[in-house]
This record gives sequence, C-alpha cells and structure tokens, in this order.
Amino acid sequence: MAGLRAVELPPFVQACRNQIETLMPAHVLYRALDSELPATLSAKIMTELLRGELGYDGVVFSDAMEMKAISDNYGEEEAAALCARAGIDVLLYSHHLPRVMHVLEFLVARAERDLALRDRVEESYERILKLKRQYLKSFTGVREEELVQRLSRLDHKRVADEIHGSL
Repeated sequence: MAGLRAVELPPFVQACRNQIETLMPAHVLYRALDSELPATLSAKIMTELLRGELGYDGVVFSDAMEMKAISDNYGEEEAAALCARAGIDVLLYSHHLPRVMHVLEFLVARAERDLALRDRVEESYERILKLKRQYLKSFTGVREEELVQRLSRLDHKRVADEIHGSL
C-alpha cells in the first residue's frame, strides 16, 4: 500500500487538488485497494477512494471497454454495470458499434429497474452536463421530456447498422 500511495496515487491526488475536469483510470488490478476488481470496475477505488477520500467531482471516463483486461474476464453487461456502479461517468467503446448499442440498451433497461443504478447514471449525467456548460457556453441542455421523446423515436438498431455500414 505504501508503494501505491507513493507512486500510483500522487498524479490523481494532484489532479483532484487542481480540480481537473476529467480523468481516466486504467483497467489495473490494485490488490491493496481491491483484491477482486480492476480500478475501472471497482467502487472501492472509484467511489470510496477517488470520489470520497480524494473528493473528486469531475467526469471520469473508462479506458476502452474492449481491452483484454476487461473483455477476457467479464461479460459485456457485467462489465458495463460494474463500471457504472463504480462511478465511471462515460464508458468508452471503440471497435464494435453493435456492442455499444447492446450495452446502452442493457444499461437503460437495468436502470429502469434498479434505482441505485439509476441514481448513479443521473449523477453522471449532471457531471457531464456541468462540463458541457463550462466549455460549450451556448449549451442549454435538453429538457427531460424532449430527451425521452427523442430517444423513443430513435431506432437504435437502424442507426447502428447505418453507421457500421458506412465504416
């Protein structure tokens, strides 16, 4: 633990002290902090340490969720749920658009049934909205009613197929 606090944590402590707007932890297993889950999936690390002990309130991005540290050890749905519950605000996917759409639909359905997960997603939404307003001065956001209406009209599968077909 002493080595971890001396080497790996100082950049995050400094980032938190300087109120950096975003950061990205690695898919690394820090056994001294969480013997079971890599940092990106760990509530002990993301929520208790980063958000609690270090007081970080910025936006946290995952590293690519297709990386082998995640994809070889966790199912898509399990990894996405653990990530969201841990305190990651934005889950990054870069290789397979259909996978992204599947995970999005899974998280929406899960958050509709799981109030704790829904609360976490709403916290993330507020952090992301704050960041957008800070840098996009004309950004006013989208009212919840309009967002629900837009999402209900959107045919995710069709959009994913169109994008995938153009690659």
